[in-house]
Amino acid sequence: PKRAGEKTQTYSLAKEFAGWFDEVGFFVAAPFQEMLASAVPLIGKQDPKRVTASRETLDANPDLLDAVLAASATEAKGEARKRKA
Repeated sequence: PKRAGEKTQTYSLAKEFAGWFDEVGFFVAAPFQEMLASAVPLIGKQDPKRVTASRETLDANPDLLDAVLAASATEAKGEARKRKA
């Protein structure tokens, strides 16, 4: 729901449609999820591991950059623990 005084935001998504399907024609979710997380800041904040945004996009949205950095730090700590086990 839109709050009073909020501006409607429009996002343009440009990605090759065939990139969301494998060689056999089955839908592959990961490229689609990455495209959405990278193009829509609200989705990127909720799913920062899937953001494959350019530096300009991250610089334009500090909250998204913080979310991506936090996810990267968490992922790195998890990998370190796995190696020790």
